Amino acid sequence: MAWLGAAVSVAIVLMKVVPGVPGSFTRAEWIAFAAWSALRAGLLARPPPVETAPAPARRTSSCGSAAENLDRRRCTTVFGTPVTR
Repeated sequence: MAWLGAAVSVAIVLMKVVPGVPGSFTRAEWIAFAAWSALRAGLLARPPPVETAPAPARRTSSCGSAAENLDRRRCTTVFGTPVTR
């Protein structure tokens, strides 16, 4: 069944492309087709967009409770990096 659909699609395209067949593209339609094709080619030729850097991580602190403040050497204050005092 897919082959039948493909054959009908090819027949319709040939009907529009072959100049002698009634209903084929006029000169104005070919110009419009060329303009849209050039626009698409120009858009596809652009370089890919530059990725922006992710937002910096938020400052975290695991030194909030009094029990954690007893041993300040294990206290982390900047991006999870150990900070000794």
